[in-house]
Amino acid sequence: MKRCVGLVVLTDLDGRRFAILQQRGLFDCKRMMPMVWPGACEITCYCGFCGDLPPLGVLARKADDDLGEFLYGIIRDSAPFHGVMGFASSMQLLIHEVQKDIEEWMYGLLIPEGHELLPRLRLHASSGGIRLVRQNDRITNLHRYNEGAGVPQRVIAMLPEHEKALTMAFEAFENVPA
Repeated sequence: MKRCVGLVVLTDLDGRRFAILQQRGLFDCKRMMPMVWPGACEITCYCGFCGDLPPLGVLARKADDDLGEFLYGIIRDSAPFHGVMGFASSMQLLIHEVQKDIEEWMYGLLIPEGHELLPRLRLHASSGGIRLVRQNDRITNLHRYNEGAGVPQRVIAMLPEHEKALTMAFEAFENVPA
């Protein structure tokens, strides 16, 4: 059975809440080939894995690879949700689903304003950058676009399951003050 784990990170900037998405680049440096759906947006951190590894451990390693040490430390220390600087206490399991041959966990994490999150991110070479989105921004279904041609620059296109996790993260933290 394939297993997947993901994380939607929210943060506040100037009193407004944003989700941090990763945008796909043009070239996949790990596979040494053009990226599928360049320009598409993904939740902050996402990966598939096999075996009986703990999802939060896999997520911590993926965050370290893709985004750097800061998020890695937060996730790593969240084991029973008692992490560094109190961030992990706001980490929530948004989705845990088992469908056919896939088991998936999606977490949400709110990092309050004033912790300089954005300058601390260290993006992977294959990343097309980050994209900040608000709760009411228009998201389109990624399947509307050609895999090779990708997504136009001003469009926010995501896989439906990532959009669902994004929506749930905003809802989970909507009553938490900025």
